[in-house]
Amino acid sequence: MGEEVGSLRLLRATNSVGRGLDVILDHADLVFSLDRMTRKIATLCTLELVKPSIDPGYSDVPIKNAFQSFDRHADVTAQDLNERWGISIPTAARTLKKTTQKFLRSAVLPLSRRYRTDRVFSSKTLRGDWSTDTMDARSKSLEGNRYAQVFANKAHFSRVYPMNSKSKAGDSLRRFCQEFGVPEKLTFDGSKEQGQPGTEFMRQIRMHNINYHVSESGLDQNPVEGVIRELRRRLYRLMVRKRVPRELWDYGMRWVSETSSLTHSSAGRIENSIPLTQVTGETADISEYLDFGFYDQVWWKDNAGLSGFEPGRWLGVSHRTGRLMCYYVLTQRGTVVSRLTVQRVTNVEKTTAEVEDTFRKFDHVIQGK
Repeated sequence: MGEEVGSLRLLRATNSVGRGLDVILDHADLVFSLDRMTRKIATLCTLELVKPSIDPGYSDVPIKNAFQSFDRHADVTAQDLNERWGISIPTAARTLKKTTQKFLRSAVLPLSRRYRTDRVFSSKTLRGDWSTDTMDARSKSLEGNRYAQVFANKAHFSRVYPMNSKSKAGDSLRRFCQEFGVPEKLTFDGSKEQGQPGTEFMRQIRMHNINYHVSESGLDQNPVEGVIRELRRRLYRLMVRKRVPRELWDYGMRWVSETSSLTHSSAGRIENSIPLTQVTGETADISEYLDFGFYDQVWWKDNAGLSGFEPGRWLGVSHRTGRLMCYYVLTQRGTVVSRLTVQRVTNVEKTTAEVEDTFRKFDHVIQGK
């Protein structure tokens, strides 16, 4: 009888515990459901607060932004670097002080997949002092150029960019930065095409963050002026010796500058090296300049090399047209073309009466244009 009473009490206690567990589980389900509902409501409220934008690629229907941030491109502090790099705050502060942070990411349109990296800082920096000035050739060339923007350093490197107007000085600076790099320090005179605010030249100075110095007017303080005098002297001797028409001065000046920068020198700060090598840090290659001298007699082919040989005069390397070993050629029609199929007129050919007569007629036609 006592055993039956004990079993009945145990059964009743078990049922009470089971009902308590059921209540606890029901309460947990309710809490979980309320939590999910709260999150959904918060998400909907967030999406409604974000201002819709227009998808410019497909339609004019407003689309929802995934998120919105107001400090996406904020300046990095020592505390930020401490958290992201795992270094101490004093070390982070010294790191920011001793380094530059020039590379920027900018979202131009509504952000979809990737950032655009600004390319303005991807150019190489040219160390040392550089100078530039506008040269007046005093005659108009076949291409309509009368001026040239000359860039040079103290290691006898120079580059010439012919122009039809002094106002193109800014375009020449942009091309120079693209081809070789951004000068660390640039000296120029205070001419209105270069020094006045609002010009393309000053816009390029600001865009590339160039440290510049304006030389005093009337004084010979610009180092590039000595380089221009030397280039003029070499060009004059070349044009007299080869009987080059004055209308081709821009091609001649460009060739003189390029070959001078490829010539070994021990003067000044060059230390027995090639000026171009000092600038680029790479061994200069002169393959394109070996076969021809300026205004040499050449044979060239038109129509992708399928036509016969025509007489011409060699005017230099065409860097921006065609592939490597592409040259400027003066045709017998008085025009300049860029061609790969160019050959020298050999010394044996020059002794034949037929070739002599061909180029005598060629020169006569060119002089008459």
